[in-house]
Amino acid sequence: MPATPRRQRGFTLIEVAVVLAIAAAMVTMGYPLVHRTRPRVELAGLGTQLHALVHRARQEALARGKDVAVIFYPAATTSSGTGRILVIADEAGGFMGGAAPAGNLDYCTTLPNLHGDTLDAIDLPRGVTLSAPARAQAFPFPYNLAPAPANGCSFCTGTVPSGGGARGALRFDARGRAAFFADCGVASALPNGGSVALTNSELGGSRVLTVLPSGAIRTFSVE
Repeated sequence: MPATPRRQRGFTLIEVAVVLAIAAAMVTMGYPLVHRTRPRVELAGLGTQLHALVHRARQEALARGKDVAVIFYPAATTSSGTGRILVIADEAGGFMGGAAPAGNLDYCTTLPNLHGDTLDAIDLPRGVTLSAPARAQAFPFPYNLAPAPANGCSFCTGTVPSGGGARGALRFDARGRAAFFADCGVASALPNGGSVALTNSELGGSRVLTVLPSGAIRTFSVE
C-alpha cells in the first residue's frame, strides 16, 4: 500500500506575528545607532576631502611653478548649505594683491562663481560649517604653534559690501611654501601656520586642518 504523503506544515498567524515583532524591534533599536553614526561618517569624509583638496593645491603649485590658492568663504550660502572652498590657479599673476586680475575669480565677492581658473571646489552640506571647533584640544608640535581657528578659520576676516562675512586664502607658491591672506588679499602675519575647522553642530565634533609655512598639512579629529 503506497505511503500517504505528509502535508507540509505552514506558519501560524502567531508565529508570523512574533517574527514581525522581532524584526520591528531590531529596526527600532538600530535606527538611533544609524542616526548617530551618519553625521560622524559624513564629517570624517569631509575632513578627508578637504585634506586631499589642500594637498592637491600644493602639488599643483609645485607642478605649475605658479601660485595656487585655496580660498575659504565660511558664510557663503550655496544650494547645499553654508560655506564654499575653492582652489584657484593664479595663471594671470598678482591674484592675492587685492582686486583680481581680469579673467580671474574675484576674491572679494560674496559667493564667487566657478571660473576657468578653478581647479577644485567644495560646497559644504547642511549641518557642517567652517566654525569654531567643538572643544579645545592640544595638537602635537609644531602644529600646536598655529593659532586655533576660533571662528572656523584663523586667517579669515573682513566683510563685503553686500554681506557674506569673513573670507581668507591659503596660498602655495611655486616651491610649495604656504602663506595666508585675509579679506581681499591682505597678508596675514601667521609665522607658525594657519588652520580651519569643519564643525558639525549636531555631532559636536570637528576636523581641524592645519598648514605650516613649510607646506606641511595635517588634519586632526576633535570630538
